Amino acid sequence: MALEIIGAGYGRTGTLSTKTALEQLGFGPCHHMKEIFDSRDQLEIWRAAVRERSADWDQVFDGYRSCVDWPSTCFWKDLVAHYPDAKVVVTTRPVDGWVRSMQSTVCRLIAERHERPPSHVRDVLDLADEVIAEWTFEGQLQDAPTLARVFEQRLDEVAETIAPERLLLFDVRQGWQPLCEFLDVPVPDHEFPKGNDAEEFWTIFGRT
Repeated sequence: MALEIIGAGYGRTGTLSTKTALEQLGFGPCHHMKEIFDSRDQLEIWRAAVRERSADWDQVFDGYRSCVDWPSTCFWKDLVAHYPDAKVVVTTRPVDGWVRSMQSTVCRLIAERHERPPSHVRDVLDLADEVIAEWTFEGQLQDAPTLARVFEQRLDEVAETIAPERLLLFDVRQGWQPLCEFLDVPVPDHEFPKGNDAEEFWTIFGRT
């Protein structure tokens, strides 16, 4: 099984909702950072990929039909080259709202990880620090202008790299229609999935 959908957007752009939507449309399982929180094996796979800045992608994504969110989004260029028939979905949202969401959730969670006792979750957060804080945002995770600049650079770079017929810039507030048209599948008769807002984020991670 080869990846059919590659997510090139950052977290806090509706990636968990998009994961659920893709699975409901038949493009699942969809890989998301959640898989790593749920599995020690996944953590070790991605530790190695991040350390080497590469991997055997067919092995990494064995059993998956799509991917979104970190850490796979860091490898989007490798993935679009390795899976030339895959379509690319960039989840996005207005940059100011995205920065606020990042600062109130992911940035804070990573910054506070040392307060947690040794555990699988702590190990995943250490990986997140390397992937998100250091690799993606140049060690400037707490700097709002850097977050905004890198976010907008990603959108520009993907748009300049991927052929238009292979690419969808997708705001989950648009609902099913653009995603289903892009993937050439029927529009479901139920609402587009919603979830993982800031309140739910902290419920999941046990912090307020």
